[in-house]
Amino acid sequence: KRTLKVDPYHVGRIKPYTSDILQESTDKLQALAAADKERMLLEESKNKVESYVYHIKNTLLDDEENINKVTNEEQRAEVLKLAEDAEEWMYDEGYDADLPTYEDKYAELSVPMEKIKRRVKEAEDRPSAIKALTKKLTKIEKLMADWVESLPQVTEEERAGVLESVEGVRKWIAEKEEEQSKTDPWEEPVFTSEEVPLQTKEIES
Repeated sequence: KRTLKVDPYHVGRIKPYTSDILQESTDKLQALAAADKERMLLEESKNKVESYVYHIKNTLLDDEENINKVTNEEQRAEVLKLAEDAEEWMYDEGYDADLPTYEDKYAELSVPMEKIKRRVKEAEDRPSAIKALTKKLTKIEKLMADWVESLPQVTEEERAGVLESVEGVRKWIAEKEEEQSKTDPWEEPVFTSEEVPLQTKEIES
């Protein structure tokens, strides 16, 4: 069995790709792909900023009653001015701005507005969360009373420990509600609705 050796032969001006030419072509393709991705991300970021400008204006109008409950005039004027300035900026200095600049602009717009929206949500959610927690505490107290006969293996000391924890949670509720009542509604809340159901975690574990 013989090994046949074939020498490459090229007709015309076509030359084989060397490793350098292949690498150069790969680099160009990667650069083009990166540039396309950058343009796409920039366009998305521009749309995101523009959409949020309209979101601020619409929210201030459409949810005016609830917004006014958790903001003062200065805060409302601030977010509206941010929206108006951003809209003007997009067609002026921001026309040729890069992606990081647009990301910063979005953060500048969204942070104060999202805080306001969160306060609106918390003003609605906290009372419901407190009501649900209070109802659960009452059920636990009733359960401990029922266990005196239905589960005599649970000692009086164990039941007393649970009831002591329940009392601790009730105290937490009273303290937080008092603190919240002394806090202006346009300030950050003393506690959040997410914290409320966690108060019985130790009791239920």
